[in-house]
Amino acid sequence: MRWSTFRSSFRAAALTATLALAGTGVAQAIVYTGNWDPPFGTALPFLNFSGSASFYIPDACVARTPNSSSGYVGNYSSCTIPTNTTQFDPMRLVSASVTLTDLRTNLSETLDFLAGIPQQNLAFLVNGIYLQFDSENGLDGLLIGASTGNVGPRQGSIAASKTGDTVVNDFWLRFGPALTSAQGLPAETDADPTPDDYRKAYLLAAASGSGIGNGTLSNPGTVTFSADATAIAEPGSL
Repeated sequence: MRWSTFRSSFRAAALTATLALAGTGVAQAIVYTGNWDPPFGTALPFLNFSGSASFYIPDACVARTPNSSSGYVGNYSSCTIPTNTTQFDPMRLVSASVTLTDLRTNLSETLDFLAGIPQQNLAFLVNGIYLQFDSENGLDGLLIGASTGNVGPRQGSIAASKTGDTVVNDFWLRFGPALTSAQGLPAETDADPTPDDYRKAYLLAAASGSGIGNGTLSNPGTVTFSADATAIAEPGSL
């Protein structure tokens, strides 16, 4: 499988959003949207998976001091618990969709990976985010990317998404470095994932009903994050 990593710099502007939490009043957050657009890879050479996903991040997880160390911020760190309360205000997915395109015909279909998932369960899909602090170059609070579990499956049916004689494929979407050794990649205990690892989106394709362990992992898609003024987190009691 061919791997590619692209480095890019971006400055994410803050967006103030509100989330009503039971018993805690109003919390502020930043909603970031990441986009990617790679080919799947050698296993499905005519399939393209362009996508977009939005993440709700509490302000406290991003607004750190210039002297903060760059690195991983988990979803169960102190920044996801608002001041003067024990109520959990987690990072979570707001939206996640992938458009599958047959590169030979340009026929496409869009899969909504959050369809049918209860609002209160969306937090458990996100492991955390990676932030970069670099005061000398004006990059304090740079959102590098995110880490999630596998979200899915969703069924794709266009010709380029088929493997062998299967009629539909099951697809799982995931972000970041927490890959499993069963997929031929570093395990979740990888001692030192790099910032670029968190910029990656993956799609796992498996024959319908065969399960995630039988899947084929895509090339990594390089995700570019920016603040999204249209993505507002829904109220929820988590």
